[in-house]
Amino acid sequence: MTSDVWEIKIAEQPTADWNAAAVERSGGHVYQGVEWAEHRRSTGWRPLFASLGELRVLVLTRRWPLVGGSSAYVPRGPAPVVAGEQLGHALWELTRALAARRVGRVGGNAHRNEIFCVHRAMSNTDSGASRTPI
Repeated sequence: MTSDVWEIKIAEQPTADWNAAAVERSGGHVYQGVEWAEHRRSTGWRPLFASLGELRVLVLTRRWPLVGGSSAYVPRGPAPVVAGEQLGHALWELTRALAARRVGRVGGNAHRNEIFCVHRAMSNTDSGASRTPI
């Protein structure tokens, strides 16, 4: 993928081929799978299934009961693994899409690269979010 433009689809349910695209293919990870999503749902997380072009990203969200909104965690995603710059673009666009859903903080760790990125997105506009990885 060389494009900086990502078509993002976020769904409450996985596509029929989710595990094939997120777990079973080269660069996939079990923590991006449907079974992991259901396990985490049983512990209070709300899974969202995001597709960014060919990438699949399981996003686990948790509500903030006192202040509204929620936070999100991307375990070992996206799948398959992409290069650093592409990963940054993909996670940035995903963060913006989640901000539109009132997700105020997104954290994740990239498979194999072990890069940990946290983005704060107070709104779905560029001026309302920080692009700086921590």
